[in-house]
Amino acid sequence: MEFLKKVKGLSVLMILSSLFISTAKAVELTDEDYARLNKVFSEARISVMTQEEVDKYLAMNLENAKSETTYYKGVSHGNESYTWYEISKDEYDNSDSEIQPHATYIATEYKEVKITAIEGFENVFSFDLTAKWKKMPAARSYDVIAFRFRNIALIEGTQFGLQSYIKSGSNSYDHISYTTKSGNMKKTSQGFGISMNLVDNSISALELEISAEGVPSGINPYVWGNYQHAVENVTLAQSQKYNITSAGYGNVINFDLSVEDHYDGMGGVYIAL
Repeated sequence: MEFLKKVKGLSVLMILSSLFISTAKAVELTDEDYARLNKVFSEARISVMTQEEVDKYLAMNLENAKSETTYYKGVSHGNESYTWYEISKDEYDNSDSEIQPHATYIATEYKEVKITAIEGFENVFSFDLTAKWKKMPAARSYDVIAFRFRNIALIEGTQFGLQSYIKSGSNSYDHISYTTKSGNMKKTSQGFGISMNLVDNSISALELEISAEGVPSGINPYVWGNYQHAVENVTLAQSQKYNITSAGYGNVINFDLSVEDHYDGMGGVYIAL
């Protein structure tokens, strides 16, 4: 995917069904409001919130949001296979975060995956899934991040995605956003996923996020989240050859056999309401 020049101020441009957003902060926040939002959302996400989003989230029960974070260590063998391990936060925090050289045969990668449910008015919940890289990936193609819902009625039109990154030498985030009008989004009866073409720039930070709103509509409502990294080049069409089902990775993403080996097979994260 080719990107246009960075948009300045608050303007946006449509780029291949995705929206490129500038690094300009959309809303000025008090320290107190920022601290409340930061209980749930990352610096990257807060940096592009609109006033409408800020007002909506500040009215929610942020202090009692339910969340689950899983830390993964993955060992790849020349991108031919992956073995993933759940590790502690201490091990994740103390791991080496240097960029992995392209030529290394055996590579170790670290990712943080967090899922959150925030209760709002009239039993409407906001769901958020974030996958954050500690080492910047060598392979840059169409990754897939997705939700699966059980006994939750998703509110159509609230699905959203964001790829955030910091270019090497910069101190601020650039962003690419994905809406329901984006051809990168795939919806199914059980949830939705977004294929995000990772930026090719030299970067020092990278995280992918999806969110949506829904209402619990039955007994034992659950939300699962999963993130799959493409270990070699794939097309957008190939990346969307999956179903959202309990039989998939992390109980979410079930790729066709023709493309399954192109992804790293990492586990996921879930939360019960």
